[in-house]
Amino acid sequence: MFHQIIITTFLLILTQSALAERAPFDIDFYGSRSDYDQLYNYYRQNKMELLGQVNGSPTRDLDTIVELGRRNLQWLDHLNQFRPENPLTFSSEQTQKGIPIEEPMVYGPSTIYPEHESLLNHLPEQMKRVLVDLQPFEDQLQIEDEQYELNGRKLDRLYQITVRWLSLSGWKNWYAGRKRNDVRGYYFLSKRENLTAELNEFSNLPIDVQNELTPLLINICENSMAQWRRCPDLFNDARESNQLNSYYHRYIDSAEATYNEFFRLDVRRSDTHWNSDQQMDFPFQHPNDVAVKSWLIENIQDEWQWEDWKLVLDFSNSARPRVRFLPNVTPNVNGLGGNIITMNSLNSLEDYNTRWTIRHEFGHVLGFPDCYVEFYDEPKNLMVNYQIDITNLMCSRRGKLKETHHNELKRVYDRRASQADI
Repeated sequence: MFHQIIITTFLLILTQSALAERAPFDIDFYGSRSDYDQLYNYYRQNKMELLGQVNGSPTRDLDTIVELGRRNLQWLDHLNQFRPENPLTFSSEQTQKGIPIEEPMVYGPSTIYPEHESLLNHLPEQMKRVLVDLQPFEDQLQIEDEQYELNGRKLDRLYQITVRWLSLSGWKNWYAGRKRNDVRGYYFLSKRENLTAELNEFSNLPIDVQNELTPLLINICENSMAQWRRCPDLFNDARESNQLNSYYHRYIDSAEATYNEFFRLDVRRSDTHWNSDQQMDFPFQHPNDVAVKSWLIENIQDEWQWEDWKLVLDFSNSARPRVRFLPNVTPNVNGLGGNIITMNSLNSLEDYNTRWTIRHEFGHVLGFPDCYVEFYDEPKNLMVNYQIDITNLMCSRRGKLKETHHNELKRVYDRRASQADI
């Protein structure tokens, strides 16, 4: 028995080491149902390896919340069998939310359990009977559609958060390192009008102002330091020696560069041509399905245009960029500036999330990165997630193409534009 414990512990250490390397998925927080189906399947397949990664949280209780979420979705599907003309839904273009940098999503066991308890306390009786008491699925609603969808949406969001927490917990070390990508320090400090005076008189500021500025000032150091965990001590040293202005100027340029990397186009494709002020031609492989070709034109060309300028897909059999459809996959592109967009073949082309996804993933083909941030807050045992600009297509499902996208493409591809070194 003793030897079995040693072997089990050794395997767990090996697993934790392997899991800490890099998370094998990248799903934006408000991903589609199929995205979270994939994350759920991943969790189920790797549950034993992830078991020791939830930092002492009672996994069986979290599993109860996961199973409640699964049953919620199953009953939704059951109900819709009886109302094909007016299906119920937990997601739509109108219900899509952003996660603004000012109001990040913070989640973990300390937020999941209270939210679960609150939802159960306010659940309509019919939903409690079917979902919590596990009575047989009922064919018709006894409550208003709007009330059902509102509560079902809340349960679905809690399910997604819980599955996300359980799955990402296997990569806590990796997500802790992503704290260096947190740009809230630069974002908020750049908006303060009297920052120099505040830093010079820091010890005389009201305590609430000091508490507001402290994490922001530590954060700009974290953007700049390979040994970013030293930043609280470096900040305290600067504060005690009244050198906060020097501290600020030492790190702010690097923090600004970190922020700009989320929006800068650092890829120059050799097969793409900026023909004029009005048009950019982009080669794309002919799809086998005419309907897919029309869908690509409708969505990509509809999104990637700004004022009089537009991007036009130039279809040919020899073009390298292409779209492929595979079952049970999370949509992705094989790297920034990659040529293969992989979509989930089980999703309807007309679904809002599918249409948004092809527009977003095409941005990665052009070379634009995602501009949302997620990291693990070690002291609080919580994940933190926010979208830097919820109006930006590459940040949020609420986002659209912005002038900055057009300007970056012009900078990189228009030979008449400034030949900035990218």
